[in-house]
Amino acid sequence: MTSRVAWVGGWAAGIAIAFWLTQLLAIWLLVAAVGATAWSWFARNWLALATAAVLWITVGLGFATQLRVTALARDWSNLRAEIEGDAAARLNTALDEVVGRAEQAVLGASSIVRGRAVVPGSAFTRLRDVRDRTGIAAIAVLERNGRPIVWSGEHRGTIPRTLLRSAER
Repeated sequence: MTSRVAWVGGWAAGIAIAFWLTQLLAIWLLVAAVGATAWSWFARNWLALATAAVLWITVGLGFATQLRVTALARDWSNLRAEIEGDAAARLNTALDEVVGRAEQAVLGASSIVRGRAVVPGSAFTRLRDVRDRTGIAAIAVLERNGRPIVWSGEHRGTIPRTLLRSAER
């Protein structure tokens, strides 16, 4: 009789842990604890004691995880707001950096062609140096009608109309 109770308890503990893993309901951890108690109560040899230890470690880790998940669920709104705030701050910093590099590229590009009626062939190399230094993927200097004068890098797609309209001003 005693070994049957131990085996039923051990199996119940294992199956309850499996159910807890699929549903994260604390009731399954309680069932697992009752099963581990039944197994442990009748453990008589080193293998049964080792199995009891594994069952109790599993139940303990399950309870610790259940507490953490419950705390996260309870404080989810604040946690989400904190994560979103951190992400927004990192995104703003990254965007500020990209805008700063783009502004440096514009200044460098405009200094290459400013006041020149004809742009020399070396302007392409100098513009590539500006692009490399600023980390911008592509840069072009356009005439007022939108035709490129000098460029470096590769841009796939059309030039945005808003950009062309701003060049006409």
